Amino acid sequence: MQTFEQFAKKHRVELTYIKRANRTDSVTAWDKGASHYNCTLHHEDGSMTFWYSMGSAHKTGPKVGDVLQSLALDASSAEESFEDWCANCGYDTDSRKAFATYEACVATHRELQRLLGARLAGELLYQTSEDGE
Repeated sequence: MQTFEQFAKKHRVELTYIKRANRTDSVTAWDKGASHYNCTLHHEDGSMTFWYSMGSAHKTGPKVGDVLQSLALDASSAEESFEDWCANCGYDTDSRKAFATYEACVATHRELQRLLGARLAGELLYQTSEDGE
């Protein structure tokens, strides 16, 4: 196993971001102290742009390892059916908000595979962890 930071370094995945006052896409309500970023992951000749937010306790910008971990968590849950995803995450299958969140996870999975390719996306999701163990 490797950490998300190690994965980024090994495969030359880089992160750039711009801090924004608020999100324009969010289905989640954020507290006033939260920080919002328009992020772009870069790998080889491709890129992936997305929103990333952090709670008020975070005082610095996002780090590539933390962002990859968050994306990997979302993407790995997209391999479940919507019904299983709802059961595992505590959502109601009759919720439009839940379905929109699930669809965002599916889109993240698709975008990671496009950016990294199937092999590296699989390595990110299943051979990488927060502590490398």
